[in-house]
Amino acid sequence: MRPVRRGEPTTTGNRTWLARRIAWRIQALAEGDLSEGARARAAELARDADLRVISPGAGPRPRACAWLRPRPGS
Repeated sequence: MRPVRRGEPTTTGNRTWLARRIAWRIQALAEGDLSEGARARAAELARDADLRVISPGAGPRPRACAWLRPRPGS
């Protein structure tokens, strides 16, 4: 059963992530959000980050070890 927030079921099945997300939100409300300088630095880092060349849905990756490959007919 998933936790309920404000009378609606959550969209995540990962309870640990949800608990952290709520804690971060409470902390941001209590202590204030990121400063403008921190936001600008995060945006700068995001612009300079390398993008993926291959999308995650591009298909199976080759396996490194022969013993991990599926056997023919299985």
